[in-house]
Amino acid sequence: MNKTNKLISILLVMAMLLSMAPITVFAATVEASGKFGASGNNLTWSLDSDGVLTISGSGAMEDFANASKVPWYSKRTKVKTVVIESGVTNIGKDAFTGIYSLVNATISDTVTSIGNRAFSNSGLTNFEFSDAGNLKTIGNSAFNSTQIKNMVIPDGVTTLGSYVFGYGPIKSVTIPASVTSVGNYFFEETSSLNEVIFLGNKEPENVGDTVFLSCSSLAYVSVPADYEGDTFSNMKVSKAAASVAEVDGQGFATLADAISAAQSINGAVLKLLSHISIDSGITIESGNFTIDLNGKELFSNGYFLLRIDGADVTIVDSSGGGIFNATNDQGNIVLEVLSGSANILGGTFNSAGYPATVRDGTLKLTGKDFVLNGNRRIGWYGGSIDLSACTADEVRIQACADGLQASAVTLPDGWGLFKTDGTPCTELVKNDIYVAKAGFKVTASVNPAEGGTVEGAGTYSSGATVTLTATAANGYRFINWTQSGEEVNTSAVYTFTASGNRELTANFEIVPHTHSFTYSASGDTITAVCENTDGNCPDSEGTLTILAPADLYADGITAKEATIENNLVDTSVAISDITYSAPYGLPPKDAGTYTASVTVGGATATVEFTLLNYAAKVTDKDGNAVGTYKTFEDAITAAEGSEGSTITLLDDITLTKEQNIRSGKFTLDLNGKNLINENGRVLYILEEADLTIKDSGEGGTIETKDESVDCIYNYGKLTVESGIIKGDGGIRNFGVLYFNDGTVEADNYPAIANYNDSTVYVYDGVLKGGKNSGAVENGGKLYVYGGEIESIVNVN
Repeated sequence: MNKTNKLISILLVMAMLLSMAPITVFAATVEASGKFGASGNNLTWSLDSDGVLTISGSGAMEDFANASKVPWYSKRTKVKTVVIESGVTNIGKDAFTGIYSLVNATISDTVTSIGNRAFSNSGLTNFEFSDAGNLKTIGNSAFNSTQIKNMVIPDGVTTLGSYVFGYGPIKSVTIPASVTSVGNYFFEETSSLNEVIFLGNKEPENVGDTVFLSCSSLAYVSVPADYEGDTFSNMKVSKAAASVAEVDGQGFATLADAISAAQSINGAVLKLLSHISIDSGITIESGNFTIDLNGKELFSNGYFLLRIDGADVTIVDSSGGGIFNATNDQGNIVLEVLSGSANILGGTFNSAGYPATVRDGTLKLTGKDFVLNGNRRIGWYGGSIDLSACTADEVRIQACADGLQASAVTLPDGWGLFKTDGTPCTELVKNDIYVAKAGFKVTASVNPAEGGTVEGAGTYSSGATVTLTATAANGYRFINWTQSGEEVNTSAVYTFTASGNRELTANFEIVPHTHSFTYSASGDTITAVCENTDGNCPDSEGTLTILAPADLYADGITAKEATIENNLVDTSVAISDITYSAPYGLPPKDAGTYTASVTVGGATATVEFTLLNYAAKVTDKDGNAVGTYKTFEDAITAAEGSEGSTITLLDDITLTKEQNIRSGKFTLDLNGKNLINENGRVLYILEEADLTIKDSGEGGTIETKDESVDCIYNYGKLTVESGIIKGDGGIRNFGVLYFNDGTVEADNYPAIANYNDSTVYVYDGVLKGGKNSGAVENGGKLYVYGGEIESIVNVN
């Protein structure tokens, strides 16, 4: 090994040994210490080799007569940092004055006061308050002639002495709203001072007149927007434009500016920072963002508060207690959706009318942390309502327009849209109120599928009355209701109380239209004419044919032939007449008696049969048949679609609910029959309808058995030519009524009650009032030209 390599090896070994050796860090050592304090020795001071002067212990520091009286006076030139530890309750007068080497100072949260001249004429540059301090007082000249340039005085300080920052390089000071007293000359001769921020909303109670003496660079004191007055110790103030809302953290002085900013940021959050009052509503036409009420109130003096027209807006209330308010005399709507969408997750919606409406687009309610006040319901004119994520107990909706479909309301699983009586909503009626909430599902199937139809299935609220109605198809009849194969009811109209989910089946069977055909009988022997030549009936299967008459069927329908194979009996057996059944459906043209031909083998006979159970028939204005109907409601529907038509009752009819007459001009001929409703009004005539009532028979009657309602409500045009109208009350008129003849008999209330500036003409007939009123109670226009009227009471 040469000398060079040997030297390198030695150096490497030495380097390895040095890297393995421990490194020693020398801590600062205490160079001086001692006891002192207001109580003599309750505090300890110590100065270490790094220049940190620490004050510890418990209680107060004494006020020193001058700088030379402090116990660390002889060491003052070595002090760089002062630390006041927890437990010390004050900084004494002149404690650190004149220490030019001092740069940093930190005080604990137990310090309540800083004495006069505590740090004056020192080199103090950085001063740190405790975050959760209890400091109340800063004494005279406490930081006079120091090197501090910026200071935020902590909240909680109430008293600031005189000359506190005089003659120093101070540039910016923030004074908390808690300050109630500021001494004179607080900033004397601080030419560098260019910013003072005061956080209170009015001048402190005790402020000297010369706080800002010779502050040549200070133009004004910055104060909040709601500051009372125009000066602070004779210095002008500049009021900040307060941020009423922020968008993704950026403040805005007006709600309109905040909304404009939110519209430009997809998914932005606009948070209210203060209560806001606006003179008129705000329309949002674009954007996809969230409005957070943040516990604040937004009030509108206008007709509406917030209108969504093309935007997608979500509304939340992160702090709780947030309010949308439109409750003045003009206010009707809090939130209106014209197009786009609004998703409500929180907030209280106070309104003099609707808390929310939707005319197009989508209104969505999510969760349950929202409150809809006002009339406590959504006004629905169009568009859709999405409740699929709603968990509130219920949501009320008013149908405010014609043609609305229940399918446009999206519901959570297990919810239903109900009428106010708890029954399911199948058809929306303008101005009616509906309730969306959880309920029980009632399903109804038909067996066989072609056997008929069922009405009334749906989702019902708990305790609601469920009425299922089974209607047989032509040629079928109802048998019973079954659930899980077990019979539960045998009435075609099945009524029960909703108390759980139910799956029901309406069972039907073919109607056996029975026609008797009798073989020729001689004594005890029946002789049948058969097709075979020996004159005996075969004991094997033969053929029976029944052909219905052509005039039984509606126009355009061909007569049908029904064939059944039967086992015919031997002629040697003495038996009674034989009856065969032909199961064919009959789509009838009219009720009445018909003749059918019956053929068995070579024998033919004619049989009469009667077709019954049809409620009414409808003829058009020319007397031509429109159809024959099993229900009064079906007849009304047909007449509404045939101008000038006539409904003729074919049998007495008992309704299960009041019959609405929505439109059309037609005549109801009682034909000597009775039209009765056990529960409720019989007829409810709407504004677009024009109905004439007559009785071409004798004794035809329209009657309600319900003691709480009138027999007929009229909002359209009603003409009574003849017939009898009976009930607890007779006719309640809100439209135009022509009473030409007939009889109205009321048990308790008026035969005719005329209200709301409506019109009644009486030409003939008999009007008998109830025991609690006259025959006519008039609050509108009444013209009497004849008739027997017991009495008239004017209520204007």
